[in-house]
Amino acid sequence: MKSKLFTILFLLVGQLNAQQLNQQFSDLMDNTETFKDYKVIKIEELNNFWEIVRDTTTLNKAKIDELRTLNESLLSNAENDQQTIESKHQEIEILKSQISNINVFGISVEKTFFKIVVFSTIGALILILAFSFVKLKERMSIANTRIQDYDLLEREYEAFKKEALEKQMKLRRELQTERNRQDEKRSTV
Repeated sequence: MKSKLFTILFLLVGQLNAQQLNQQFSDLMDNTETFKDYKVIKIEELNNFWEIVRDTTTLNKAKIDELRTLNESLLSNAENDQQTIESKHQEIEILKSQISNINVFGISVEKTFFKIVVFSTIGALILILAFSFVKLKERMSIANTRIQDYDLLEREYEAFKKEALEKQMKLRRELQTERNRQDEKRSTV
């Protein structure tokens, strides 16, 4: 863009100089005398015009050299700027990669994939925990039922044992009573 601007500027300056030279040439031709088909020009005016042409040409060459130097420096700057832009784009890509990826155990993994794996794992652990909790409640319920059954069975057994002991004691008493009667009968006979 800048080189185009300087080229346009150079062309405008060249046109202005060319217009000035054309104007001076026209003035030179207008101020001269004509002899038959020939123009008679004073050597001094011709030398002045030639000096102006030479000065203009020298000035234009200097401007051309200056514009070339400027153009080369601008192109060099443009190349440097392009390289800077490319390096910045590479840095941006690296930063985007760092933003969208995460290192897990030294392995670069996309964050979305990592989130899916982590949330799936957490979900699976929650399901396993819920399943374990349900099973634990079920087993606790079964254990409580068995404890209650065992307590009932133990009470029944204690009651049975007490009844059996009472029956046994009653039978012993009856047996002892019967022995005592038998002993009395024998002692009386």
